[in-house]
Amino acid sequence: NSGHGAVCNRTALQKAEITKNTSIRGGLIELDGNGELNGYVGDQVVYYVVEKAIKKPLNDAQYKKACEYGQNELLKFGYTNALDAFTNMYDPTGLYKALKTMDDSNELKINLAECYNIRSYDSDSYKDRVKEAKDIVTNYSSSHLHPEYIKIFSDGVVEAGTGWMIEPYANGSYGNIIWNQIELDAITTYANSNGLLIHGHAYGDAANRAMLNSYILSNQINNKQYRNCLAHVRNIKTDDVERAAQNNIPITANLIWHTDYEQGSPVKQKIIDNLGQERYYSGYPMKSLMEKNVHVSSSTDAPAAVTTEGSVLNVLEVSVTGQEPGRDADPFSTQELLTIEQGLKALTINGAWQLGIENERGSIKVGKYADFVILDKNILNYQGQQLRTIHEAQILGTYFEGEKVYPIKN
Repeated sequence: NSGHGAVCNRTALQKAEITKNTSIRGGLIELDGNGELNGYVGDQVVYYVVEKAIKKPLNDAQYKKACEYGQNELLKFGYTNALDAFTNMYDPTGLYKALKTMDDSNELKINLAECYNIRSYDSDSYKDRVKEAKDIVTNYSSSHLHPEYIKIFSDGVVEAGTGWMIEPYANGSYGNIIWNQIELDAITTYANSNGLLIHGHAYGDAANRAMLNSYILSNQINNKQYRNCLAHVRNIKTDDVERAAQNNIPITANLIWHTDYEQGSPVKQKIIDNLGQERYYSGYPMKSLMEKNVHVSSSTDAPAAVTTEGSVLNVLEVSVTGQEPGRDADPFSTQELLTIEQGLKALTINGAWQLGIENERGSIKVGKYADFVILDKNILNYQGQQLRTIHEAQILGTYFEGEKVYPIKN
């Protein structure tokens, strides 16, 4: 399971009641040459199978153990603020209960924002889903737990040809259009009017445009500037970069997604054949967005979490070099590489701004919480090939609100 694709055995498909004739909007169910299920499902069907066939609530002790482990991983890698996009993948109430209990007992040592995911197959009942999300906010919000976000997938990914594009792929497809513009407008304005914010997945230029349209419309209708966020912004058009800047729309992205595949890779060639050279190489205008004063924050989505373990240092190195640490593929999208200062800004104050906490976190200033990491090297002075060694610096300590929270000696 990679989030956008999964291989399912026969038992999982049967428990989810998926047959060769099943159709789930916004999802893929592959058939083999004989027209039978081959086990591969994509995009929204992944979550459908998890919910119908795999979902298994844990007990309170198991949820707490999982939360403690996740927090420890974040602190180890230098994070004191985070946003998670998949909180209700299994059982949201058990997870939120564990996190709130930890916060009430001063065990939660990170500022955590959480997203409630509304799927395409809930399109007819989106108001009910928004109500559920709002009830979660009412019941579980605490000083360090902020569950007021809704995750919307407007499309898939260009690697699989499911990112929503304005111009078609080589096979004539425009990608996986999970929500149309009217629906995005309705969900966004309704969620915002109920005090919730949207974290939108936009991986093609059409998806970016549609999400931006809904954000701008909601601001106008509700007469308020919401910090609805665009995640990824792959292949966003130049005029939409301008619109994001003009309307102060925060963006979560990372040059980790820019990193090139190995030369001669069949995966790379398949993407280029389907997407075209120009769209393949001009995916993420990170520097351009920064120079327009867009609040760009860094993410540790896959493959960051897989190939670089998601450390703040590894993410920073990719942002300034266009290369994954320890990997020799050519630098990708060199015209959009960030300076170290810009990369640090994306990891700190811009992330805090996106979460609406820039007045209390994200930078070192009198009156703000003391959230920071201590490194064994001064990476601010790195230049040239030294930038390829940023990941070698060691995080000696992670501090949250002035308290050393990693490592903790027993």
